Amino acid sequence: MEDIVFLDVETPNGANDRICSIGLVRTDPNGTILDKDYTLLNPETEFSVINTRVNGIEAADVAGKPTFGEAWDKKLHYYFENSRIVAHNARFDLNVLDKTMASYHIPESLVIYSCTMQIARKIGLSNRKLDQLCNVYNIPLLHHHNSFDDAMACKGIFYSMIDTVPSENDWYWMKFQPKSDAKARYSSSPTIYRKVSDTTEHKNEILNSAKQYILDDEITLDEAKQMYDLLNSSPDISNDEMLSHLRDLLFNVLADGKISDEEEKELRDIFELTAFPILTHSSQRFNVNGKKFCLTGDFEFGSKNDVQKALEARGGKRVDKVSKNCSYVIVGSKGSNAYAFGNYGLKVKRAIELKEQGVDIEIIKESDLKL
Repeated sequence: MEDIVFLDVETPNGANDRICSIGLVRTDPNGTILDKDYTLLNPETEFSVINTRVNGIEAADVAGKPTFGEAWDKKLHYYFENSRIVAHNARFDLNVLDKTMASYHIPESLVIYSCTMQIARKIGLSNRKLDQLCNVYNIPLLHHHNSFDDAMACKGIFYSMIDTVPSENDWYWMKFQPKSDAKARYSSSPTIYRKVSDTTEHKNEILNSAKQYILDDEITLDEAKQMYDLLNSSPDISNDEMLSHLRDLLFNVLADGKISDEEEKELRDIFELTAFPILTHSSQRFNVNGKKFCLTGDFEFGSKNDVQKALEARGGKRVDKVSKNCSYVIVGSKGSNAYAFGNYGLKVKRAIELKEQGVDIEIIKESDLKL
C-alpha cells in the first residue's frame, strides 16, 4: 500500500478557500514516520478575528512567509505524490485544499482518503471530536488547532482505531474527486433557483452550508467559523431575525474557541430548523377544523384552489399571509422554482421566525395532510 499522509490545515477566515498553516506527517503503512512538516503560509487575504482567536495566527505571523503556490512547488507537492490522505473531518481539509489549489491553478487529481471522525462514528464512539478521541486513546495533543500538532494527533488516533477494527476490504478508505467548482459540494442535491438578488444568493449559500453541516456527522469549530463569517458578511443580516439570531448564537459559541456538547446541540437544532424546516413532522392527520392555513409551492394534489377546497371541506380557512393567527403553512410536494431560498420560500421563512418567537404555527408537508 502507499504511504499515508496525515493532514491538517488552518484557515485565515470563514471563506475557507486559503490556508495560513498546514501540518503534514508522512508514515509508511505500519505507522513509522518517514517525514513531517509544518509551514506557515501567506494566504494573500484578510484574517478573521474569529479564526485568529481559534488558531492563534494573524497577519503579522505570516508576513514574508511563502504563499501556498510557492510552498507547493518547493516541498508540499511531495506529500501528495503516491500517498493516501488521512485527516479529522477530512472533507473540510480536502475542500479547503481543493479550493486553495484551484486559486493557484495547481492541477488536482483523485485522492484516496480516510477520516478519523467518520471511523469513530462507524465503530460506535460517542465522543468524536479530535481532543475527545485523544483522551480516549491517550494520544498527546500539545496545542489544539496548531496544524502540525493536530496532524500528529490524527496519526495516533488513526492507528489506534484501525488496530481494533476488522480491516477487510479497507472499508475506511474513500475517494475524493476534486472539482473546479468546489462550491458545488456544499449542496447535497441539485437545486434550481430563480434569478435572484445578491442578498438572496448570499442567503442561499448560508442555507446550503447549514444543510451540509446537518448531513455531516457533527458540527465542527471550522464549520461554525465558516457560518459565522458567512452571516457576518451578509449585506442585510440585521434585517433578518432568524439569521441575526444564528449569528449572535455563533458569536457566543466561538467566544472561548471550542464547542461544548450543549452548544453543538443548540447549533444543530437551529441549523436543522433553518435548512430542513419541514422534515421533522410525523405523518399524522392534522386537524384543520377551525384553523387558518396558508399554501406555498406547487402541489401533487392539484392546483392551490383544489387544495383549498379540500381543506375548507374539513373546516379550515385559507389566508394569503403568514401571521400569528395562521396555524399551518402547508408546503406543496413539488416545491417551486420561484422559491427565494432554494429549498423553501418567504412564507416558510416567516413561519420559522414566528416559531422561534414561540408562536404556535406548524410547517406541514403536503404528504402529511393525507389529501
